[in-house]
Amino acid sequence: MADTHAEAEHHKHPYHLVDPSPWPILGAISAGALAAGAVLWMHNEGPWLMIVGFMFVLACMYVWWRDVVREGNNLGYHNPIVQIGLRYGMVLFIASEVMFFSASSGPSSARRCSPRRRSTGSGRRPTSRPSIRSRFRSSTR
Repeated sequence: MADTHAEAEHHKHPYHLVDPSPWPILGAISAGALAAGAVLWMHNEGPWLMIVGFMFVLACMYVWWRDVVREGNNLGYHNPIVQIGLRYGMVLFIASEVMFFSASSGPSSARRCSPRRRSTGSGRRPTSRPSIRSRFRSSTR
């Protein structure tokens, strides 16, 4: 039984590989119950499923973070290399959120701040030369 952490004190690498956890799947089921309860509540079926789903989401968050803190503080799995990896992961996550926000809001703010073009009334952009249809109409008259 060398696959448990208590018996495998001498690791060949300084990284912490997490054990399988039930919290991701239980958190997903709880979030699904929360979403289904919100839909039912919006259709006047009562808020009970949404409240239960919300409570289970909070419980999953609590026990998942409890396990992470226990791994780091009590079991000593979060050595300096793992701590640096956790910090880099958080910095990269925040940077990706900033890039996503700037990519999604940048074009819309540039569109709002740009000067408006004069409208021709037809919904098309004004062009310097007439279109083929207008040339065809003028030549057939």
